[in-house]
Amino acid sequence: MSSEKARANSKVESPSPFTEGGKCFDEVQFIFDDQQNLVVSQNFLILASPVFEAMFKSDFKEKQTMTVHLKGKIYEDFLEFLMCIHPGGKTTVTTSNVLRISPIAEEYQVARVIHKCTKCMKTWLI
Repeated sequence: MSSEKARANSKVESPSPFTEGGKCFDEVQFIFDDQQNLVVSQNFLILASPVFEAMFKSDFKEKQTMTVHLKGKIYEDFLEFLMCIHPGGKTTVTTSNVLRISPIAEEYQVARVIHKCTKCMKTWLI
């Protein structure tokens, strides 16, 4: 087998973060209207968002069920948002995704992403 074929065979595509469970002991499942779901570490959410911190540290039902139903939210937009806050993620706020990410960042009060969205949108005014 040539070294080129060996490299091609060794490239196993790994799933995107948040699409498969079993990586963390504190996984929260986000369920969307179309029954798609994402799996996210509760601690990751708490560190990123004061809204999630309140949800999981207070007496909200999500604390007990470890399930969040995101009615009216779009799976792809929420995944894009999560990828923007993922510490190892390479997704950034751009003119092509800012209008999808910004409302989610505002709703969950993720200051770092709100700042990036504002900065990105200001470039449209120049």
